[in-house]
Amino acid sequence: MGWLPGVVARDRRAIRRIMGAAVDGGDVAATDAPALYIAHDDDTVIVSALPLTVAGGRAETFVWGKVVEISPADAPAVPATARQVRGLGVVVIVGGFGLNCAGFQQGLLVGLLGLVLVLVGFARGVAVRPGVIAAPQLQARPEQHHVLVHDADREVFSDAVELGQRASATWPLLGDLIDVAAAEWLLTHALLDLAGALEQRQELRELRGDVAGHVGRRSPADPQVRDLSARLAAADVALAGLDDDIERRVGGLRAVAVAGEEFVRDEEVRDLTRRVDEAIGRLASVDSPGSQDSGAELAGHLEAVLRAYRELADQRGSDGEPTSAAGV
Repeated sequence: MGWLPGVVARDRRAIRRIMGAAVDGGDVAATDAPALYIAHDDDTVIVSALPLTVAGGRAETFVWGKVVEISPADAPAVPATARQVRGLGVVVIVGGFGLNCAGFQQGLLVGLLGLVLVLVGFARGVAVRPGVIAAPQLQARPEQHHVLVHDADREVFSDAVELGQRASATWPLLGDLIDVAAAEWLLTHALLDLAGALEQRQELRELRGDVAGHVGRRSPADPQVRDLSARLAAADVALAGLDDDIERRVGGLRAVAVAGEEFVRDEEVRDLTRRVDEAIGRLASVDSPGSQDSGAELAGHLEAVLRAYRELADQRGSDGEPTSAAGV
């Protein structure tokens, strides 16, 4: 649903409030360097303000705004022949050694060819090997990294990243409504904070499961059960609070994406309306059906001229003067 006509000024203020309020009075560094790295595979998502990589294989990189997404590259569709190439290289090396021992000078060249085949086989094996996402500074600066392994948490973050992409795609079209550099900075921090909240919920959920397991295995009369039950209740309250916080954060990203998209659509409608009005205005200055036709006017004028010519010819003919129109 688009915004109502006549409230453009209010809509502009809304976008400024959503994207700019958090940086009022603060400075945002203008830099083209990435501000957020997201590495993900089928099992894990790592989010960090520090560079992430793919170890032991090829990587696919997708950059949008100040965000860099990294994932292991898919294995080639054609089965790798690295093992066969290495095996052939070993056979050739052995053959070259045998020729060399037999006194043939070509044995050394054959051996070198086998060594090349072995190296090519190893290189091909590395090229097709599936990589693993890695965080080189995870141990040194764990507070700058958030690791998500639960399907539900990874799905929430994936949806948030999609919202961020949708929002950032509209910013170049908003003109001077927002400071794009500030908006990108805010977006990266919003995603990083969301990943932190998801990681906290993930950890607390695991701890709650451990506590619930101990409670279930012990007798209700056990004094420790009462203490564990109290911890279980506290964990439930904390999880509910995290759920609300995560929903609020995702809702904020959704509001930003929708606000930008609806404003762009509204601008497109206004532009289309203007173009239609201009086209109709141009038609008003051109002869329309039912109005005086220039072609018909020309035909009438020509007919009047010919009629006058015939009358003049007839008059001359009656006076006995020859005329070129006599045979007409």
